Amino acid sequence: MINIDIIKKTFCIYPYNDIFRVSITYKKQRYSKIFETEEECNNYIKNIVGDEEYNKRNFEAFNYNFKKYIQDNNLLTEKQNQIWKKICEKYKGCGPNKSRKSHIEKIKTITLFDIYNILERNNWTCYYSKLNFDINISYLSPSIERIDSQLGYIKDNCVIVLEFCQNLKNAYSLQEFKRCIISISTGIIQEDDDETIKNNLIGGGKKKGSKKWKQIDLSKPLRMTKIEYYIYEILKNTNEYISRIEITNLILTKYNLELSKGGLQFALNKMLKNKYVIVDKNHTIFKYKLETSNNIKKINKDINITCGFCKNKFNILEFRARDARGNNVGKNLNLFHTVCTDCNTSYTNKYKNKDIETFILRQISGRTMKKGNLTKENIKKIKGIDGKCVITGMPLIANNNTGKFNQASPDRIDNNNGYNIDNIRIICLALNFAKNNYNISDDTILNIIKNIYYNISNINTK
Repeated sequence: MINIDIIKKTFCIYPYNDIFRVSITYKKQRYSKIFETEEECNNYIKNIVGDEEYNKRNFEAFNYNFKKYIQDNNLLTEKQNQIWKKICEKYKGCGPNKSRKSHIEKIKTITLFDIYNILERNNWTCYYSKLNFDINISYLSPSIERIDSQLGYIKDNCVIVLEFCQNLKNAYSLQEFKRCIISISTGIIQEDDDETIKNNLIGGGKKKGSKKWKQIDLSKPLRMTKIEYYIYEILKNTNEYISRIEITNLILTKYNLELSKGGLQFALNKMLKNKYVIVDKNHTIFKYKLETSNNIKKINKDINITCGFCKNKFNILEFRARDARGNNVGKNLNLFHTVCTDCNTSYTNKYKNKDIETFILRQISGRTMKKGNLTKENIKKIKGIDGKCVITGMPLIANNNTGKFNQASPDRIDNNNGYNIDNIRIICLALNFAKNNYNISDDTILNIIKNIYYNISNINTK
C-alpha cells in the first residue's frame, strides 16, 4: 500500500540552499521570490492565483507526482503498466464538463491515487465482470465508469470496467443495469421499480432539468379567456386604478372591440377571485389595478393541478404550456395542457407507435444519412420484427418513453452501411448501446453478460 504522505502536493516551489524559491506564471505574468519556509511559499502563491486556482493546481501537481512515483519505482508489471497508461488517458477526459445526457456538471475530484487503489482492489480486472482487460481489443479496454450517472467523477462513485460494460450500463441506474443482466442471463424479465428508473434512464423518459419544454409564464394570469386577455393587456401598462368604463373604452380604442357590461364584469370578477386583480372600493365607482408580476408569480407557483389521465396532483410547472386555438390564435392566454408531462409523453408515443414496425420506422426516419432501403412494405422481413431480441430472445417493448433495457432498437449488422433490409435486425436498446461500433460477436456479448451475472452479488447498488 502506497503511503499518500510521500507524494508531493505542492507546485512551483523549488528547494534552494536550505531555502525555497517560488517561480510561477499566472495570466501571462511571471512571479518569482525566495522564502525560508514552504508555508510562506504557499501563502505567496495563494495571494497571486486565489484559492480556487491554487487548489486546482495542487490537484494536478499531486496527480503528476503520483504518476512519476509509479514510474520511478517500477511498481507495475508490463501488463498493468499498459492498463495504467490507458486509464491515465481516459482520466484526462473525465470532467469537469456538461454531460450530454443528464446536463449536469461531471465534477472530477477523484485522484489518480484513488484510481490506482480501485485497480488494486479488483486485481486489475473489470469491476462488473471480473474479466481481464485487453488494450488491443477496444471493447475489452479499461474505462472509468461512474456508478451513479447523476454524480461526477468522485471517490466511491467510480470503478474501472470494460468499455463494453460502460456502454451497456450507459446512463442507467445501477438497479436497472442489474435488472438487465439478470433478465438476459435467466431468460426471465425481472420486475422493475418504476420510482427508481423514472428519471434516470437512456432511451426516453423525462429527466428533470434535461429538457426545457415550453412552460407557462408564472408572472401572468393563468388560462385567460379572450376578455381576460384584453383586460390584462390594458392593466399591465398602468400602475393606476382605472374604472370598468375606462377599461372598456381602452379596449375599444386599442383593439376595436366593444365588450358588454356583463361580459367585462364577469371576467373582472374571475380575475379578482384568483387574486390577479386588486379593486379599490373607496369610490362610488369601483376601480381596478393588476397585481404586480411578483405577487402573481407567488400565487401561481403554489397551484396544484390534477392530471386528466393519472388523476395525481402535480405542481403547475409539471404541465406544458399550449398555444391558443381557433379565433384566439396569436393571443398569449397562458394556457396549459391538463395532462402531466409524463402522461402526455407516454400517451403521445403510445398513439404514434401502434406496433413495432411503426416504432422502428420512426426511429430510422430521422437518420437520413443512414436511412437505407427499409420501408413499411419490406420491414416484416427483418429479424426481430416479431418482438424478440435477436441476440437474447428477450421480448421487446415498442415505446420510446420507457427508458428500459429491452426497448426495441434497430441494429445495423455492418455499421459502415445504412439501414438496408439485409443489414438490419432488432435487438435490446441496452445491447445496441453496448455494441457501439465494435466488431464484436453475439456470443462474446452473451459471455461478458454471463460473467457480470456471476459477479452480480458483489456489485454494490448505490
